Amino acid sequence: MKRKRTVVHGLSKELAEIMFWVSLLALIIANLLVTIVIVPLVLAASALTALIVAFLGLFAGKLFAMLIANIGNIETKHHIIAATLVPGLAVMNLFILIAGVNRLAPAFGLAQSQDPLLISIVYVASFLTPYLWANVINRKN
Repeated sequence: MKRKRTVVHGLSKELAEIMFWVSLLALIIANLLVTIVIVPLVLAASALTALIVAFLGLFAGKLFAMLIANIGNIETKHHIIAATLVPGLAVMNLFILIAGVNRLAPAFGLAQSQDPLLISIVYVASFLTPYLWANVINRKN
């Protein structure tokens, strides 16, 4: 007896779920790379640091929103997992790295430091903006 498959946008439900988890892993890795890029910006302690972090967050967030949207009709629980796990890990990465950089800054003769919480909030807020925007527009249409 053959098992009946649920098809979502031309993909089986199993394949859509595999694509979701692979995309989620790719996004977590991408967020880690963005965090590494942010470290030199924090060391520079420029007034533009928050603006650059926001731009990187918007870029990564747009990628996040596109990947999630292109998977198809994933379940609500998958959206909740993605919307909490990826930004949550990004905050943890940023907070730990920036706090570590602030401790190392005096060794490099750098007096200024950045607030890890502020930079983390700026990044996560800008990261979630494209995802939330896409979901609000889709719900209105």
